[in-house]
Amino acid sequence: MLTDTPTLRDDLVSLRALRVEDADMVVQLSLDPVTQRWTSIAPAFNVTDALHWITQIIPDGWAAGRDSTFAVEHDGALVGTVGLRIEGDGTAEISYAVLPEHRGLGLAERACRLLIDWGFEALGLHTIKWLAPKGHWASRKLAWRLGFSIDATLRSWLPHRDTHVDAWAGALLRGEALQPRSEWFAVPTIEDALVRLRRVEAKDLDEMVIGANDPRNQEWIRKLAPPFDSGSAQSYLDGYEEGMANGSAVHWAMADPEDDGFLGVMSVLRITRPQGEIGYWSHPRARGRGVVTRATRLAVKHAFAELGLERLCLYAATPNVASGKVATRAGFIRIGTERHSAPQHSVGMVDCEAFDLLPDDPLPDDPLLGEAVTDQIGNPST
Repeated sequence: MLTDTPTLRDDLVSLRALRVEDADMVVQLSLDPVTQRWTSIAPAFNVTDALHWITQIIPDGWAAGRDSTFAVEHDGALVGTVGLRIEGDGTAEISYAVLPEHRGLGLAERACRLLIDWGFEALGLHTIKWLAPKGHWASRKLAWRLGFSIDATLRSWLPHRDTHVDAWAGALLRGEALQPRSEWFAVPTIEDALVRLRRVEAKDLDEMVIGANDPRNQEWIRKLAPPFDSGSAQSYLDGYEEGMANGSAVHWAMADPEDDGFLGVMSVLRITRPQGEIGYWSHPRARGRGVVTRATRLAVKHAFAELGLERLCLYAATPNVASGKVATRAGFIRIGTERHSAPQHSVGMVDCEAFDLLPDDPLPDDPLLGEAVTDQIGNPST
């Protein structure tokens, strides 16, 4: 059992014992809005609390073999903390936190790699687990980079203030590579004179609610079923993030290049290499402008050139003529009809047209260079 805190180093960070002179940093880190959002540290946490943690709680944890907490240093400055909570039987839970001004520099990742290697070797651990409140994407992405599996969502698992919240859970086993197990798709901003494809953001949620409740969208897109409110929009946004995090989809907001206003959603989804599916739906103010057709072309180009897909499919309910026109104007080729496979709100299940597109298929001329276009509503996939 280790009772003294070792010093661990690489060429970027050092891990060492916390000292009383670190108390102000501990307070700053504890009261940071991000820390407060995702932990149960009291908003009244102060220097006295920090000193108690540094001089009593941490040394007692080391002495009892139940906690191994380190300060993280970079260029002589204290930037955060990392630790392992020892649970016995060769298992421990990892924790990490970095001051706001030092985030995004890879310091937490470097510190965690030192900590993990040390935990497996010096402590003889066989499993290190990771837990984070559901929605804490920064923590999840770091765990992903470190090779943790993302195995489950545990309902009402973590205490938070006066309640319990859902938790993501993952694990890393001794001997496993400290590298991602799957893809996590980026969302690049792509634009031309007509449309901008960018990440769907919280600022889009109000317009998303308006667009989702549009009668035309309600007629064709089952996932936008009423009552679609702000909570529904937030769940949609969370689902978009999840698809990108697990390597199954890329989702963009279609936005106006002039004011960045929300015009709908464009997706490459159901990605199972080497193929994927195009899905979209549009806000009423996007209609009649060719936005969806142009956005589909941009998404297709990204799917083939950047994602390396070799086939894309697209589905449009047979009566949804506008969506079918988007498919053909974007270059997709109709390959058949699936009977009774698409929902139409006012009718029930109807036939659905299936389209596909290969990288070498010739694209039709851009309709915006000639005739006006009237693409209006989405296909049922998103």
